[in-house]
Amino acid sequence: MERREEIRFGLWVLLVPFVLLVVGEIGAHKFYSAKRPTGFDWAALEIATRVPGTDIPYRFQPGASYEHLAFDDLGLRSPGLRTPKPDETIRLAVVSNSTLFNAVLPEEKTFIGLLTQELARRHPECSFDYANFSGPAYTLEFLAQEWPTLRDQVDPDVTIILAGSPYEAIPDPDGRRSGSGAAAAAPPHVWEAPHLRRFVEAVLRRLSLARAITMAREDTSSFKREFTQNISDMQGDLASLVPEGRAILIGDRAQVRDADSTALAALTRELRYKRNIKRPESALELTETTIGAMAETARSNGWSFVDAMAQIPADPEHFRDAEHLTGKGTADLMELVLPEVEAILPECRSTEGS
Repeated sequence: MERREEIRFGLWVLLVPFVLLVVGEIGAHKFYSAKRPTGFDWAALEIATRVPGTDIPYRFQPGASYEHLAFDDLGLRSPGLRTPKPDETIRLAVVSNSTLFNAVLPEEKTFIGLLTQELARRHPECSFDYANFSGPAYTLEFLAQEWPTLRDQVDPDVTIILAGSPYEAIPDPDGRRSGSGAAAAAPPHVWEAPHLRRFVEAVLRRLSLARAITMAREDTSSFKREFTQNISDMQGDLASLVPEGRAILIGDRAQVRDADSTALAALTRELRYKRNIKRPESALELTETTIGAMAETARSNGWSFVDAMAQIPADPEHFRDAEHLTGKGTADLMELVLPEVEAILPECRSTEGS
């Protein structure tokens, strides 16, 4: 009898911490869910618009819609797009990931919506429209596979590219080549509290003796070889997007830019976490190398290059998370790219100031 009581007591001793752990995890998840900003429901977008049977990244179903988003007959976020292109129309095309998809913004507030409106205001003698080929988790590799066929149908006069980010160049710890931007995926499990999980992982990394005494991942020869190969592959993919014609390439650096040590640690935190990079300085160096390679690709193809993201303040007014712009940030990006677009417009030049 006494032995049975001891066993029962032991089971309770084991059970109580487990119950407290589960309750704490649920509470942390609810706290996280209540405190985080209301974001865009990527999973619901996928359910409503994804072409059946396709993998992520996925194309949108022609004619599909979700909330304020509508897709044309080509499955692009391009309302009123006519094919073939009318002779009198100057057509802009955006080729990008979720950064220029601008999921949370209404059509007229998107990057390409604002740009087209401003060009129409400055050049009333011209007719403009646009094609927006962008979406969640659209990697440069995916864009290079899908855009050439669409390009022939869209027939753009000017192509604006924001793709080829450090997230794609830096080798993925899991061996995948994945891009920046939001992936359309199922919402977090009820037990998952991302902030708590990241905090625990960060503590374990800092307390890990192995991590402290071993070489940083970014210093290994295998990492450097893979990074160099990824850069080369990305340059080839970029060049294939616009083999000939007018194009502008925007450096896709998100918030990462040179700063003091404290700010640099904050600006590179997301990139270091997702790519398991040990030092903030390494994350910055890898980013600058990637941006430099993208600029070199633009020059060699006769395109314009603008490192516009570096000129947008890395604060909550301009970035809604580590990678995506707010409405204010999107408007600022448009203003920075506008002169480059005007400089290469076909048969349409501004007369303002003349």
